[in-house]
Amino acid sequence: MEGRVIIKRNGEVVAEKENLIVNSGVEQLAKLINGESTISFNYMGIGTSATTPSSTQTSLGSQVAIVKTTNSLATTRVSNDTCLFQATFSFSTSYALTEIGLFTSSTSGIMLNRTLIGTVNVSSGIDVSVLWQVVV
Repeated sequence: MEGRVIIKRNGEVVAEKENLIVNSGVEQLAKLINGESTISFNYMGIGTSATTPSSTQTSLGSQVAIVKTTNSLATTRVSNDTCLFQATFSFSTSYALTEIGLFTSSTSGIMLNRTLIGTVNVSSGIDVSVLWQVVV
């Protein structure tokens, strides 16, 4: 399984990164596959921590926003093998964004993955749109 995130600030691509699927995400995926859970990944969080991603992390280091995602499927190698997660963040204050992750809930959700995105500076009125691709 692999993931890639594309981040746009006001329509311009500012980051394109691979990501780390964390242990809690792997466990939740296994539960979805065998029917032990029906809770899927429908939220995307963004934050300001530059802590190196680790498979044992369960949350972002310093989350500043989380939004519901729009999810769909696409084809990369075989039909419908790629999950697409799309979200837009609107800001009313300034941040130097550095991290992003997918979650099952807006509060206390299970984290699927996390990546560092470099530094994406935002301020009031700036929108950040994200497309996250996870190829199974």
